[in-house]
Amino acid sequence: MSSLQNINSATLGVAMPEITLPDGSKVQTGTVGALLVNIKGYNQAHATQDTTSMAQLEPAMKAAIPF
Repeated sequence: MSSLQNINSATLGVAMPEITLPDGSKVQTGTVGALLVNIKGYNQAHATQDTTSMAQLEPAMKAAIPF
């Protein structure tokens, strides 16, 4: 299981599969949904100045954004 797959599955509470597109490239499902859930959690942590939760959520959000 890839790191992104683990993050998505843990965030959404269900095993998220990787699919193969017609051109042969592989795409991890659940990434946008997991990112939105993590952003919401981050915003809530930020509002309460919960720096521990913010630090825990940052790697998950970074993993979802391609560079």
